[in-house]
Amino acid sequence: MRTLLSIIVLLGMFFFVTGCVAPRLGKEMIRYDNVSRAPTPKDQFIAIFDSREDVPFAFTVIGEVQAAPMRAERDFGYDPVQLLKDQARDMGGIALLEVRSGEDHNSRHVWKGRVIVQKE
Repeated sequence: MRTLLSIIVLLGMFFFVTGCVAPRLGKEMIRYDNVSRAPTPKDQFIAIFDSREDVPFAFTVIGEVQAAPMRAERDFGYDPVQLLKDQARDMGGIALLEVRSGEDHNSRHVWKGRVIVQKE
C-alpha cells in the first residue's frame, strides 16, 4: 500500500513539474481566407513594415498572428517577434505589417501583426 501511495505521489509531482515547465507561448493564427499556401522556407527573410505606405509592392493581407509568451519564457529566449515571423512562415506569408504590442483583456502582454503576401 505504501509503495502504491509513493508511486502516485511521484507521478503527481512529475506531472506538476512538467506542466509548469512547458512553454505557454500564447501563439494564435487567424486566416482571412481559405487559400492553402505552402509554408515559406525557414531561410527566407520575413520583413516587418510599420505601415501600408512602407510596403514597396502590391500586397494582400492573408491573416493575423499573435504571440504572448510569459516573462519567464521571454527570459529563456522566446523572442515574441521571432514567434510572429515563424507563424507568418507557417501561414505562407512573406512579411509582417503593423507589428504592435500591448495588453489584452487578461492583462497579458501580447504582440500582434498582420501577415501579407505579394499580389499576383
